[in-house]
Amino acid sequence: MQTQSVTHFYGEDHERLDELFHRFQSLKGASLREALDNFKQFSDGLLQHIAWEEQILFPAFEQRTGMHSGGPTAAMRREHQQIQSLLGLISLELQRGEIATDGEETELRSVLSAHNLKEEHILYPAIDQMLSEPERSDIFACMGAKNESAIELDVRDLPPVRQHELIFQTFEALDPGAAFVLVNDHDPKPLCYQFGAEHSGQFIWDYLERGPEVWRVRIGKAARLDYSI
Repeated sequence: MQTQSVTHFYGEDHERLDELFHRFQSLKGASLREALDNFKQFSDGLLQHIAWEEQILFPAFEQRTGMHSGGPTAAMRREHQQIQSLLGLISLELQRGEIATDGEETELRSVLSAHNLKEEHILYPAIDQMLSEPERSDIFACMGAKNESAIELDVRDLPPVRQHELIFQTFEALDPGAAFVLVNDHDPKPLCYQFGAEHSGQFIWDYLERGPEVWRVRIGKAARLDYSI
């Protein structure tokens, strides 16, 4: 059975993410909870998509062509930085209860649209042309391995000072694009604000369970960290 093309898979993922973002925007005025759920799926999916590209797909292209700092993947990586900065800004505002993020949303959609077109019409077809069938199979196998469940960090029995120390140590040890699940007996929202102050645009924060006895939060590290907001 022939492996699907990089162009087809990643192009369809672009369409899926675009639809989630569109639903988030269209639902903000009607059903905020549903809108935020769509944004969570969009944010998670976009960061995963970037991690696949930067950790698996781009290195395969760079190794085959020898094009690194001056090649097309370098330009895509720079645009990823801009995309993640805007995504981080919107995420932080939404976490603070601010939904008036239309300006940032418009800019993000504009950047993503141009970025996706370049990938779909230039980069992805080039990668498909240069990779063999077994090499494409290896690409998708590696992507599947990157989707393994995140580890859980249960801090309920630790003193508060030790909790924060361990949480930030775990975050610092993450590979770009990876995540862990924090388990606690109270809403760790103040911790989210601390992450926003110290790692703005560099982390993702997604509630998986919201009490009343147990809170579970997926905390991830963005695929690249060499940018600022």
